[in-house]
Amino acid sequence: MSCLVLLGAISLFGQVTANSSLQGTITDKTQAVIGGKADVTLISKQTGATRTTKTNDAGEYHFDALSAGIYSIKVSAPGFSSAEVRDLEILVGRTATQNFTLAPGGVSETVEVTATAPLVDQTKTDVSANITPEQITELPLIGRDIADLAYLAPGVKAADAYDPTKNRYAILSVNGEGETSR
Repeated sequence: MSCLVLLGAISLFGQVTANSSLQGTITDKTQAVIGGKADVTLISKQTGATRTTKTNDAGEYHFDALSAGIYSIKVSAPGFSSAEVRDLEILVGRTATQNFTLAPGGVSETVEVTATAPLVDQTKTDVSANITPEQITELPLIGRDIADLAYLAPGVKAADAYDPTKNRYAILSVNGEGETSR
């Protein structure tokens, strides 16, 4: 009976594997830590296995339970250019340290320009309006009075007639000027 227990203990020692770890700190060019927002990706060259972590508030990252071998490390953070180390060798039972300093990256922004007609023509010094033949035929004009079309122009409105002989005619005021300002 004691022989079986002893053989079981021997087989357990054969199951133990030596693991390694990797740690580091991510900083910017001013040596300020990039905490909580940098992504660190570890890729095994032998197996292609990928592990990803984020930095903590102190800008540190840590990978545990790594097999010894050759790895690539990629680091990226918003607003910074990416950094990469290839062929980093991690030895059995050791903790490797790989720090990164990220440079500010280019800000990319998209500006969308749409062309629309301006509300005011800044080069035009007069106030006028063109009345098209389509407007003349399609607008509902009571009595087909031409003065009704004049009201389509900016600044035109009906004015009071001070001459009793002109009551049959439309008296127009343009930009506040009366009939006597001609």
